[in-house]
Amino acid sequence: MLGSDEIERLFISPTASIREATKLLDKGGKGIVLVVDPARRLVGTITDGDLRRAMLAGIDFELPVTTLLERKEPRYRKPFWVPEGTSPDDMIQLMRNQVIRQLPVLDRDGAVVGLVTQDDLLPSTEPVEAVIYAHGDHWKHSLLPIGNRSLLQSVIQRLQHSGIEQVRIFSNGQTDPIESQLRAEVSTSVAASAAPWSSSNGACADEHKSTLQIVITAPILTQVDYRSMIQFHHEHHAEMT
Repeated sequence: MLGSDEIERLFISPTASIREATKLLDKGGKGIVLVVDPARRLVGTITDGDLRRAMLAGIDFELPVTTLLERKEPRYRKPFWVPEGTSPDDMIQLMRNQVIRQLPVLDRDGAVVGLVTQDDLLPSTEPVEAVIYAHGDHWKHSLLPIGNRSLLQSVIQRLQHSGIEQVRIFSNGQTDPIESQLRAEVSTSVAASAAPWSSSNGACADEHKSTLQIVITAPILTQVDYRSMIQFHHEHHAEMT
């Protein structure tokens, strides 16, 4: 959980531009920025999903962040939050019910004093590795820019935000352009390999590996909650989900 001092790096004014929110979200590393008034009272929240939808809709990023708040689905226009002292069980239940990954924590005056993420409440119990197959023309598409990063970098960042640091990429021999982008990644556990792909051997390449694997057969933009997916997998004692 981010405390009262640390949380300030995620604060943004309602008059700030969407472009400023994009930079802050990227720097904050929590997948969310908090729109607050001068008294730290919560006005709204901006997530990476809000920014992605704005970009796809061609919204001017020089407009104020309140533009994004007004464009939210009705159920999300009023931000979800919890008061200080809320139990972890109640927090995770609220996250699951509302399909959210972060919860601001407010004091009795309504000021933001912390932030709890799903990763805080559902720590990984075993190592998880992501395997991305950028085969055929998909490797070219994965390098297309989406905002200030490529599609591939966005996929890797979402995995890392879910606590998945080990990422392997099989690119059917086209490693050079991918490796040049990976050098900019924070994680040193991302690696590209020249390996052939086929529908018969791709997803089963490491069928004897004991590490839990998430297999992505083509880089795509998604709001999939990987941590909840892993939790669902464990709760149902599944061999494959």
